[in-house]
Amino acid sequence: ARGQATPAGPHAAPPGHQPLVRTTRRFARLFIIGRAVSDAGGCTMSGSTKSSLENGVALVTGAGSGIGRATAQAFARAGACVAAADISAAAVEETTALIRQAGGCCTPIVADVTDEASVQAMIDQASAIGELRAACNCAGIAGAAAKIGDYPLDEWNKVVAIDLTG
Repeated sequence: ARGQATPAGPHAAPPGHQPLVRTTRRFARLFIIGRAVSDAGGCTMSGSTKSSLENGVALVTGAGSGIGRATAQAFARAGACVAAADISAAAVEETTALIRQAGGCCTPIVADVTDEASVQAMIDQASAIGELRAACNCAGIAGAAAKIGDYPLDEWNKVVAIDLTG
């Protein structure tokens, strides 16, 4: 089955290895407590996660839904004031409301990760909230469901602009 290691061969998992369960909540939890925050966001992760993020700002793109929303909520639970960014104002407002209802700090930011000026404005807005201690780019789209030979070039460029460049 997909995500499971084969019992033997060059691609076998090491003994005791558990396959990663790819769920939104688990990803956000792993991200918050793992090296990814330290490497991607420049946070010092010595001591508790909460103390290293408390009173700091965590910028999350794609925060309007899915992994981005779960990551924003995880950062808020860890004590960060979240700068939640998304291209959809309604979606990022919903994320902001959820975080605030849970007692967290969140500021919504509408941004288009494919537009350099919009990204700079997003960073400026997040930095105005307080010290930027972590950043997580969760903005992404799946794109069209099509065979590679039938995949529209404009759709390909959109996916690359959001998922890779953004």
